[in-house]
Amino acid sequence: GMYLWARHPDIADSAELSNRAAESDIMLGPGHLFMPDLQPTAWMRFNVAFCNDERLFAFLEQHRRGLQASS
Repeated sequence: GMYLWARHPDIADSAELSNRAAESDIMLGPGHLFMPDLQPTAWMRFNVAFCNDERLFAFLEQHRRGLQASS
């Protein structure tokens, strides 16, 4: 399938966001899984086929607002 890579400038390790997404039955690919050394990274991988799912947008918006509130 086709994938997009994205990151949020305020998130250093995408694994945390991926774990939160999994709790909401949303699967995000934390970037470290695709790195040869498994080092934490802000980048995450999205499956294009599921990017139209409204749950994904609602989840990301909720966490974007949460990051802004904590800044």
